[in-house]
Formats: sequence, C-alpha cells, structure tokens
Amino acid sequence: MTDLQRIFGNSWYEKLQHILESDYFNKIAAHIKWRLSLKKRIYPSSDDVFKAFRLTPFEDVKIVILGNSISCAPKTANGLAYGGKEEALQLPHALKAIWKEVEEDTGEFILSPDYTLEDWARQGVLLLNTSLTSEERDAEGHERMWDHFIKEVLVSMNKELAGVVYLLWGDHAKSYIPQIQKETNFILTADHPDGEFVGCKHFTKANEILTEVAKSLDKTPENFIIKW
Repeated sequence: MTDLQRIFGNSWYEKLQHILESDYFNKIAAHIKWRLSLKKRIYPSSDDVFKAFRLTPFEDVKIVILGNSISCAPKTANGLAYGGKEEALQLPHALKAIWKEVEEDTGEFILSPDYTLEDWARQGVLLLNTSLTSEERDAEGHERMWDHFIKEVLVSMNKELAGVVYLLWGDHAKSYIPQIQKETNFILTADHPDGEFVGCKHFTKANEILTEVAKSLDKTPENFIIKW
C-alpha cells in the first residue's frame, strides 16, 4: 500500500489515482514543501489536509458540502469544510451560523454541538474545501492551485454516484455547479454562512431528499438520513 492509499483510503485512491500520481499533483506537493522550507505557515496541519476523504469513503457519500476555502479562519481549520478545532478559543462566524440554522431548522436544542463536524463526515457528509490548504498572510493564494483537483473529485463522483445532495453555500461554491450531474443528483443553494444563511432550511430539506433516495434503494430512511 502506498502512502497516498493510506492517506485517502482505498476507494478514493482508486477513483483519483490518475490525478494523485500526475505531474500536476506532484507540483502541488512540491510547492507546499517549498513554502514550508521558507518557514511559511500552512493550514491545516499536514495530517488534516485530506481528512475529508479519510472520514467519508467514496461509496458512503450522501451529501457534499463545498466550503468556499479555509481562508476565513485558517488557524481553526481542521481539514473539513467549515469544521473547527476542538481546542479553538474563538470559532468562526460561519460555523456558529451553521449550528444556529441546524437548531432553528430541526427545532432541536443541541447542548454540545460537534464543532469539528467529524460526526457529520462519518455519516456520509463529504465536507470538501475548494482549497485544501491556506497560507498565513496569503489566505487565498492556494485556491487556484487546488481548483483542478476539486473539479476532478466532483467529476469522479458524478461518474458513479447518484442521488447525492450537494449543499452549495455562497457564490464560490455555486461556481462548481457545472461539474455536477444535475439529472441524477440534487443541488440546494444558499447564501454563504457569513451572510443571509439562516433560514435556508437545508438540513431538513436534505434529509427529505435522502428519505426518498433511501426508499428508492429499498433502505430504511431512519438509518440513511443524517443526524445533524
């Protein structure tokens, strides 16, 4: 087993091998290594860059949430779109808005929210940042570098997965709509959580869609939907 297989897991590695072993991907790794050699701070930690893939295997993906990038609060980044570190002293506004919407949408008071969002990831929510790394004092400098990779991830899912719900929040996330097979999947859009996000009701809407998907697959909806 190669290092990339261990990092991504067998299912994602199989789907993305063509790009993971490409000159393009090697150049990304070389660029990050060079920036680190110059004592630049890169977020998240190297162990967390591909966490979204490790926690949500390819065949388990039910929902995809695209994070605009990790530039808003890079020091709290944990490798999952909008997820924060448990030990973070101050959480980004977007993450707080997401949990406020979960409570208002589902009507449930959540005493101890999982601000890491790792529980969602393990249930089949692919929390994918459109820029997997960010650099201190150059927060958006890595976005163009990762763009092709993210598009390849979306294309790979559209080739084999159907009935996936895409939650796209903000204009940047919406710009990836052309890479999504709309005939066989579902797309819900809203403002970015830093804006007029609360009230979109995406969490109950997504579960309503997943309920119908579960029925079509002859699965029990209660075991298929996401426990937000």
